[in-house]
Amino acid sequence: MLALTLVLMPLTEKVYSYAYLQSNKRSKISFIYNSPPTNYDVVILGPSISNNHFMTEMFIDKGLKIFNFGMRGSKIFESDLVLKLLLEKRNKIKNVIIDIDVILKSENKSDRTFLKFLPYFNEFHVIREHFKKLDDFNSFYYIPFYN
Repeated sequence: MLALTLVLMPLTEKVYSYAYLQSNKRSKISFIYNSPPTNYDVVILGPSISNNHFMTEMFIDKGLKIFNFGMRGSKIFESDLVLKLLLEKRNKIKNVIIDIDVILKSENKSDRTFLKFLPYFNEFHVIREHFKKLDDFNSFYYIPFYN
């Protein structure tokens, strides 16, 4: 029974991951994963302050292509990773606005926000590279369903 479980875990993880990754409405990371390369005039990164207080309509009214990738609880660790993901997906970005406040001052990861990246751990080389400095990297990489 144990051998069967150990054999089936990686297979069921692949099936689950495939089904999970098909939706682009789950989060901003899934939007990046499922969207074709886009030419952005402005990309906004940062915590919930940037997500809630930047008026993207002002940019759109000027004819600019903009997307606000601000995420609640995000720190530099996550904002840096979002920018890397956008570039890995071959998006072209003219201007980046990073909202810097007290939350972003810390270079540690956000315990809640970084979890949003884990379902894409095996799909993006950039995420694996970015997570290599974390203590539990080997668990993410080798244990099925841990990520």
